[in-house]
Amino acid sequence: MWNDLISFLSLKLGLRFSEHDNGFVIQKLKSRMTELSIPSPAEYKTYIVTHASELSFLNGHLAVSVTHFFRNPLVFEYLMEELLPEIIRRNILNHDRVLRVWSAGCATGEEAYSVAVACREVVKRHGFQVTISIIATDIDHTALERGRKGIYQPASLDNVRYGFINKYFKKEKEWFEVMDELKSVVHFSPYDLFDPNTYAPPESMFGDFDMVLCRNVLIYYDDQHQKVIMEKLRRATAVNGFLILGEAESLDLGMRGVFAGENSRLPIFRRIK
Repeated sequence: MWNDLISFLSLKLGLRFSEHDNGFVIQKLKSRMTELSIPSPAEYKTYIVTHASELSFLNGHLAVSVTHFFRNPLVFEYLMEELLPEIIRRNILNHDRVLRVWSAGCATGEEAYSVAVACREVVKRHGFQVTISIIATDIDHTALERGRKGIYQPASLDNVRYGFINKYFKKEKEWFEVMDELKSVVHFSPYDLFDPNTYAPPESMFGDFDMVLCRNVLIYYDDQHQKVIMEKLRRATAVNGFLILGEAESLDLGMRGVFAGENSRLPIFRRIK
């Protein structure tokens, strides 16, 4: 009974569920069915078929979100040493003093705040006079609200340098809270990557991001849905801007002439046209 429902959702949402994920998925589905007072998987399937909005809810609810600060630290070292100084210098030469970043599929915000730390450090180190604007989006409203609060368990900060913890976080009993200096540059917003009416978050107006991070999102979707996401990321990334994917992710073949690998060891790609 559960396998039938999971297979149905996998087909409808384009999500890939491994056997390892099934226990997690079933617990999420049980919780949702309890909220709706639906007793069986079969009846819940019928409910989903007759309530189109439920699929949108589940698309965000069922994603297996594993995130922490400075995930893949080498990526962030490269950002601070190479990419961010290049982007900011280029923008200043073009009389543009806004650094635009999109963290797509941001979950509870650890990635977006990690990028904010990297941006702050580069700006301070080089004495740049720029405005940092980071838009962090996800389909999960609960995760976004946690991101806005900026409160995290110590384990999620394991990859954060000691100096950064003292500078950008304040200790509150058994947790850490992001300081206002970072909160002020990260704007959390609900956004569906499969929204057919837009190619970037509404807050960004026309996209044109200097840097787009969409890490460990593509791996949960089948090829067809990955193509939809990649097209949206392409349109949102400025020419000469950068797209950053997850370690286990790669460019769709159709994007090889649009993006070029920036570093052979890292999933960072420059938009070339």
